[in-house]
Amino acid sequence: MPESFISTQAFPFMQRATQAGREWPDGLEAALAQAQSAGLNGWEPIVRTPDQVETIAAAARRHGLDMPSLYVGGILHERGDGQKTFDTMLAIAGRAVDWGTRYVVINPNPIDWAAKTNKTDAQLTVQRELLA
Repeated sequence: MPESFISTQAFPFMQRATQAGREWPDGLEAALAQAQSAGLNGWEPIVRTPDQVETIAAAARRHGLDMPSLYVGGILHERGDGQKTFDTMLAIAGRAVDWGTRYVVINPNPIDWAAKTNKTDAQLTVQRELLA
């Protein structure tokens, strides 16, 4: 693995696919080819399930891209859903380490993607406890 990476995150490619009426990961191979042709050597995917890790990492490798980091999200501010999300994140990280991933970027979901509703102190406490 190189000492430094010039990477891209998958999100802008996902947005373009959605705008074109395609469901992601339709377009993944084309996105990886574009990243490679731009001279990048890293790819940061958004991973939702542990089963996606091998598929995405293998595709990135076919295009000469390493996967030093990945992005995960989910509900972390509610006890039941939060624990399930956290367990999924750990399982994703456990599989990704075998592909050279060293960093997991965690972005907890908001309460509502459309509204600007603040989390309560109790919800933030749950989130902090899960991430501690």
